Amino acid sequence: MNDWNESAASIIAMGKKLDELRPTMSRQELGRKVFADYGIKESSIDKLIQVARHPILSNQENAEKLPSSWALLYEMKFLPDKLLLEKLANGGFKGATKYDIWEWRGVKAKRPDDEGNDSRRVKVPDNVSLCAYVSAGMQREHDFNDDIIETAKALGLGLKTYRAVRQIILLSRHPDLTEADHEMVQSLIEKINKTRNVREYHLKAKPLIDKVWGRISGQKLTNKLSTKRVEAYLNAVFLVGISAQRLADMERPYMSIEDTDKVIGELSDAGTVIRKLAETLRRSKND
Repeated sequence: MNDWNESAASIIAMGKKLDELRPTMSRQELGRKVFADYGIKESSIDKLIQVARHPILSNQENAEKLPSSWALLYEMKFLPDKLLLEKLANGGFKGATKYDIWEWRGVKAKRPDDEGNDSRRVKVPDNVSLCAYVSAGMQREHDFNDDIIETAKALGLGLKTYRAVRQIILLSRHPDLTEADHEMVQSLIEKINKTRNVREYHLKAKPLIDKVWGRISGQKLTNKLSTKRVEAYLNAVFLVGISAQRLADMERPYMSIEDTDKVIGELSDAGTVIRKLAETLRRSKND
């Protein structure tokens, strides 16, 4: 139902559908219907219709070269046809933001990242998916005292983007997900990597995120401190798993019998703690 915003082609198709529906009902009726069916706000209807009516943007031959964001498509419709065709021909819209399009239109607007002396917008490398980029950042959080704000800054990502993708990655690794939920989360990750439309797909994951992490020992998350504690806890568990996998992948060096017994003992102790922790968490889910 809400897959209309996954590609330029599906956005154009939605705009054409709205254009067909508009003469058949009042503005208020149309607004209520499309919001209930597709989550489209009434204020967005005219914009989607204008995009669908644009001869260049609605040309199917250009669909693969266009961004999968109706808001960007709407900004693009104000570009002169010559410039629009030129950008389409040389792939100029790949990774473009609304600020880029505003500049091409001649609109002067200060980018949020223009503050500071040498501040520059950091983009995710072209050969790395957004989720892989965030996942690598999660492994570096201990370098920033487990502060996700500082980690996001180091990656050059907005905090909301980093936090949202981070939650979905952690959700995908949750051991108690059903097979259907796991497939759904993996599908969202693929869509985020393809479209970088984090907000939309995070909203789709939100009900499951709330179901999995919405309570701590029966108490709802009601403040930022609780949220921060949950994030720190999840990250600590994540690091335990990563460290264990790295240890398992290492080639075992030659060790004396004494050192070998010491390692066996420490691993056994760690395993006991982990099993007790897992059992405590299982009981807390039913509190």
